[in-house]
Amino acid sequence: MDKFEKFMRQIDILKPEVCDVPINIIGAGATGSFTTLSLAKMGFENIRVFDKDTIEVHNFPNQLFPLACLGRNKATALKELVESFTGAKIEAVEDFYTDHELSGIVICAVDTMSARESILANCQKNPKVKILIDPRCGAEVVQMLTVDMSIIQMIDWYKTTLFKDEEADPSPCTARSIIYSVLVVSAFIAKQFKLVQMNQEYQKEIIIDLKNNILQRT
Repeated sequence: MDKFEKFMRQIDILKPEVCDVPINIIGAGATGSFTTLSLAKMGFENIRVFDKDTIEVHNFPNQLFPLACLGRNKATALKELVESFTGAKIEAVEDFYTDHELSGIVICAVDTMSARESILANCQKNPKVKILIDPRCGAEVVQMLTVDMSIIQMIDWYKTTLFKDEEADPSPCTARSIIYSVLVVSAFIAKQFKLVQMNQEYQKEIIIDLKNNILQRT
């Protein structure tokens, strides 16, 4: 299918020729699954998704997977779903990212701060990483941090936002995630990709309070 014809309704917003950036999405759960689909719908195809986990019953309310995927690996199931929706042939890695070289834009679609620290360390060892995007989702509050890995000051700032897992919000497991928060953060990640790839100004931090309809940007 001709790319111009396929993406003609967005071509003045996002040019197809800037969509070849390597993308590494670490985590194929709530944020990772919807973000991967959104980016593929926008024309990004050079996508690699890492996840070693399998799909469980409690994943269905806030993740992309249909019921038929129960028990399957998340990364592989997501690869097949994205291809069926978009035709994009992304790569699925049923493993941790730690033994793989990262490049381009990296998304931390993970649940723990220790994982974020590890991802940052990996990115710092790989000079091909351009941008690190870290979405942090609560039940109704979303924070998204974007780091230009070529700017030391931004890396230092990002490090100040990291903390120990035991210091995290002790919300009960029945009040940690809901689909509309996941969809909002996925949309903002997709928008950030557009800004980065079109060389447009973007905010390094966005906080969305869905409960009170408040948006903060810095």
